[in-house]
Formats: sequence, C-alpha cells, structure tokens
Amino acid sequence: MSDFETAVILLKFPAGSPPPPLEKDVAGIPLFKRLVLTLGRAGLRDIRAFGPDLSAQQRETLQKEVEGDPRFRATFSWRETWEDAVPAEPFLLVKGPVLTTHKTVHEFLERCQREQRETQDAIVGLYTPGSQSGGLFMIPAARRNEMASLFVSGELKGHIDIVSLNEPLYFWSGVPDTRSLRGAEWKFIQSHRHHYHQAMDIAFNALFSLPISSLLVKLPVTPNQLTLFGLAIGLGAGWFFAQGTYLWGVAGAILLALTAIWDCCDGDVARLKFMESDFGETLDTACDNIINVFIFTGMMIGVAHTRGLGYALVPFALLALGGGTIFYLIYSHEGGKGAFFKDTPIYDVIQVLASRNFIYVILLFALMGGLDWFLWLAGIGSNVFALALYRVRQSKTAI
Repeated sequence: MSDFETAVILLKFPAGSPPPPLEKDVAGIPLFKRLVLTLGRAGLRDIRAFGPDLSAQQRETLQKEVEGDPRFRATFSWRETWEDAVPAEPFLLVKGPVLTTHKTVHEFLERCQREQRETQDAIVGLYTPGSQSGGLFMIPAARRNEMASLFVSGELKGHIDIVSLNEPLYFWSGVPDTRSLRGAEWKFIQSHRHHYHQAMDIAFNALFSLPISSLLVKLPVTPNQLTLFGLAIGLGAGWFFAQGTYLWGVAGAILLALTAIWDCCDGDVARLKFMESDFGETLDTACDNIINVFIFTGMMIGVAHTRGLGYALVPFALLALGGGTIFYLIYSHEGGKGAFFKDTPIYDVIQVLASRNFIYVILLFALMGGLDWFLWLAGIGSNVFALALYRVRQSKTAI
C-alpha cells in the first residue's frame, strides 16, 4: 500500500471547447463518478476536485452521485481555490476527465514510492502503452507553489519525469469530449482481458465475453445474479449429456463451453462495476464445483444409456474417489485453491487442472464421439493426480 492519501482532480478546459462528458455512462457508471470510485479503490482516502468552469449545480449533482454510492468509502470535496485544493504533502494530480483502472493508479503511486520520487523535486507523469504521457501526475511537496499557474492555465510547464507501466494490464485514457468517449470506453473494456490468467480465457473466451460484458454492465444485474444464471446453463449442459446420444453430447459440450465464456462475464461485470466481494468469489467457486458434479453425473448417465450401467459406474466411481480426494487435499488447508502447495512444482499443475481449459477437451471428445473415453480418462487421471498431491503433502508436512 502506498503512502499517498490525497488526489486532486483538475477540471480546467480550454475556452470555447465543448463541455466534457462527465455525466455520460462508461461501462454503466458516469465518467466522473467512475474516476472518483477508481481513485478510492486505489487507496486514496482524500479526493478533492477543482472545477472553476463547472456551475455550482453541476458540482452539487456530481458530488451527490459520488457520496450517495455505497461503493465509495473515501472523502470527496470540491475546492474553490488552488491553495485549498493542493495539500502540503506529495499528492496525485489527475488532469482532466480520465478513464483508468485502480490497479494502474495504485501501481503508478507504488512505483513513485519505491523509487522515492516523492522526496525529489521532479514532477512525475504516467506513461502506458497506447497512451501519451500526461493525465496522471505525482506532485512532490517541493513543487506545490507552482500549482498556482497550473490551476489558472490548465497546463503543466517545465520538465516532467516519466514512469512507464508497459504491461498491457495497465490502462488510462483522457476523455476530453463526447466524441472520444466511446472509443476510450471500448479500449477500457478490452483492457480487462489482461485480468484473466487462463490461456483459453485470454485467447478465445474474451473474444465473446468482453462484448457481452459491455452490454451486461448497462443492465441492472449483479455479478452474483450472473453467476447463478451461469449455474443454470451448466445444469442444462449436464442434462444434455445425460441423454446419451452423439448429438445431445455435442450440444452439451457446446453449452458447457458457453459456461466458460459466461464465467468470464460475471468477473468482468464485478470489476467494471466495483462489485468484487469475497462472497462473490465463494459463490463462483461453489457454482463451478456444482456444475462439475452435474456434468460428470450427466456423462455417466449418458454412457449408461449406450454402454450399460456397469461400464459407466466404474469410471464414475473412480472419478468420485479421485475428485473427492483432490478437493479435500486442495481445500482443506487455509487459503484454499491449493495455497498449501504454492511453493511446490505441483502448484502450476493444480492451477491448470482447476481452470476452465478442460471444458474444450470435453468438447473435442464429444465431437469425436468419445465421451465414454473421456470419463475413463478423468476417472483414472484424477486418482493418479490425487496420489501425487498426497505424496507432495506428506513430504511438505514432514519438513
């Protein structure tokens, strides 16, 4: 966590320019409100704004929108003079309406702190791929008195050092007018593909999930509601598998692939709407596990229809034994999701097997008409992996 606590938003616009789209929605939240929520989520506790070109009514409306939102847990105020707006300690300056993410702001301030920029005399600006420098600045205490000319002209003068955040995860864009808003919004939503960690999410699922999420954020739905709807899709896929025919198996696999895309959407909406929660993460994990149970139960019933009950029950029983053991070994320790194995070579394997990538393996077997073979593969493989986990656990606890 950085030591920076104050952000100052400077809304000073060239004479004769069109009004900035402060109240226009960006991914379901008005632009100015999104900026303030972003700064608060980045850890800034005192957010001040200076907007001499805005009417008193505009400022009051914007303030009510911010302060009436339960997602905002910092303090927000309009300031009338630069002396009142600018704190004595180093602070973050946000110049003009900016669209960014809280991770970008947080990392920028962390970099400034790690490099001890706040103790130096230079003003520091942020650079990210696809953007010009400017928009976000760290102002050291030694440069406070120079803010008088900035707050009159709206322009920073003199040399500005640059901090580059080159990873594609980081994003910011200035939004000076309505014309630039939609392009910035789409780039902003697209930047969220870099929050994914799984290969198929980044390479394939995001092609569909991000356009869907860009529509869902404009609807009055919560991420948890989307998670429950994804559960319904997964249960439907299990029912399709249970029918036992080739076409029903392919349909079930396609529907299961849709759950992988939809599973990205609830996370996108949670991040875009600032609605991430521990409960939401727990619900998402629980629904994923329920879907897995229904999918493999459906496969077992479907295989029983075509190959006989005895043929289907053996791999299913193996899978239940191996899967149950794996679940216990992974989730029985504090932290869950394999946290106990984090410093071991098997941890990366856990993350791969716990991902949604296996869904596309199921689709491949369904297209080849080999869901019974996949059931056997899953049954035997789960026990082999459970044994490997157990041995790693025993060796680690013995140390």
